Amino acid sequence: MSRALAKLARLNRERRRAEMQRDERDALRRIEEEVSETGVQFSYPHGARLRPSTVLGVLRRDEFKCRGCGGNEALTVDGSGRDFDSLCVICSTCLEQVDD
Repeated sequence: MSRALAKLARLNRERRRAEMQRDERDALRRIEEEVSETGVQFSYPHGARLRPSTVLGVLRRDEFKCRGCGGNEALTVDGSGRDFDSLCVICSTCLEQVDD
């Protein structure tokens, strides 16, 4: 009986993982579509290990504009952590000023 329960639990974990991966692929596709529709210049944050769904949420919340200057060129998502509230859309010019 316990082997059957363990197998069922493993199958449920695999199903949830596959669903999450599908959702993240969909979020990546939506990022590309919405960036194209808005005409902004956006580069996905490198090395941040952010989920696409988180990046999409930040882009939408900040209306695809730099939180520092309101511009829409050379944008990325950056912040002090990986949680939604600590992230913001920022342009390369403002990011350089913050880093200095």
